[in-house]
Amino acid sequence: MPKSQTTAHEPTKKNESDFGAHSNSPESTKTFNIAEKYTDPLFPGIHKVSWDSMTIVGNLDPNRAQSLITAFCNEPNVRFRPERSSRAFTADIMDAVYCSFNLDGPNKDIRNFRLDFNPNNAPEEFLFFYTSAILPCLTDIGFSRLDLAIDTTEDLGTYHIGTVNPTKKNPYISPAGKLETIYLGAPKGVNYIRIYDKKNQLKDKKAQEIELPELWRIEFQLRGKACADTWTTCADKLMIHKLVYAESVSGVWKVACEHVRQNPDAIGLMSTYERQKCRKLLKESKGTDLMPVVHQAIKQSESRLQAELEQWMPGGTEQ
Repeated sequence: MPKSQTTAHEPTKKNESDFGAHSNSPESTKTFNIAEKYTDPLFPGIHKVSWDSMTIVGNLDPNRAQSLITAFCNEPNVRFRPERSSRAFTADIMDAVYCSFNLDGPNKDIRNFRLDFNPNNAPEEFLFFYTSAILPCLTDIGFSRLDLAIDTTEDLGTYHIGTVNPTKKNPYISPAGKLETIYLGAPKGVNYIRIYDKKNQLKDKKAQEIELPELWRIEFQLRGKACADTWTTCADKLMIHKLVYAESVSGVWKVACEHVRQNPDAIGLMSTYERQKCRKLLKESKGTDLMPVVHQAIKQSESRLQAELEQWMPGGTEQ
C-alpha cells in the first residue's frame, strides 16, 4: 500500500490564532481584526512566521476516482466549476481551496491532481475532509509549492535589499518615491522572493488598518519537488541591511549606490568596473542588519512549521 493511503487520522485541533479566525457565522466575521495576529512578536521587529500558500499534487488512483467524485458530490461545501471536458474537473472546497484533477491519468512530468490553498484561511474541517476523503485516493503525493511569509515591523523601504549573488530585481516605487514592492529572482524559479509593504496592501485591498507604524512582509515562494526538504535555507542568500558607508567612500559613489538601490536597472548603464564596485559597496556597507533576526525567527519556528507540513502528509511524501 502506498504511504499516502495509510489510515487517515483526525487532525489535531488548533486555536483560531494558528488557523485564522474562520467561521461561518456573521458575528465572528464582524469581530475578527487582523491586527490581533500581530500582537505577540517573536523577536523585536519580527511578528510572525507562517505558511502563506501551499500546493499539493498527486496522482489520482484510477480505482478510487469514483469514490473521490462521490465524496465531492456528497459534501455540500464543494462547488464544481463549469466543466471544460467530461474528464477534467475543477472545484472550490469550503470557499478556501482550489482543486483540479482529470481522469486521463498522469503524464511523465505532471501529476493529475492538485490543491491550492492558504492554510491560514482553510477551515479546520477541510483538514479532516482532506485526510479522510481525498488523501486515500491519491498516490505519489507531495508539495510542489510552499510560500513562507515573515512579517516585520521594520520599514524595509529604508533598507538595502539584495542577494549574495547577482539576481534579477523588479522594484515598484510609489509616486512619492518610496519602495512598495520588490521581487528578487525568476517567477518560476525554485526560490522567488517578494518583499512588500503589507500594511499598505491590507489598506488598499481589504480596507483594514493595522495599528502599527510599519508592517512589511518577506515572502519566499518555493517551488519543486524538494521544497518541503529545503525550506529552512530559503533566506540564506538574502541581504537586508541599512547602508552605512566608510569615510573613504566618496560622495559620488554614495550617490551612485543610492540611485542603484532605488533603481536596480540603472546598474546596466555602468561599465563592468563600475558595476562590480557598486555591488561591492552595497554588499559591504552594512549598518543595521535584519538577516540575523530573520534566521533566528525561522530557526525558532522550524519545529512548528515542519509539524504543520506533516499534518498534510500523515503518511509521508512520495516524491
